Amino acid sequence: MSGYLIKDTTKEERIALIRSWQEPDDCVGGSGMDLFDMYDAYIRGEKEIAEINGEFQASYVKDTEDLEQPEEAKSTSGELTQLTKLHAEGALTDEEFAAAKKKVLGL
Repeated sequence: MSGYLIKDTTKEERIALIRSWQEPDDCVGGSGMDLFDMYDAYIRGEKEIAEINGEFQASYVKDTEDLEQPEEAKSTSGELTQLTKLHAEGALTDEEFAAAKKKVLGL
């Protein structure tokens, strides 16, 4: 095999490549993730490995960010963002913005 790009491989070579990464118990490090499922689009010649990895990393980062913030923090952050936007648009005066921000922060 001259490379891993779809244009450089046959379907059989792509299957063999994924098989070479597969753990003996058919999942990655006990995570329950089946690489044949994850890289199915690559095997079928629809997406490159880098694209699939990028999508996975983006979804993983988003999932962990959601886990790191409790609902209360997300709500507070969203309210502050909205207040900042309204202040920037001129819908809130400096005084109104300061008072609303204190209320959201519980000060």
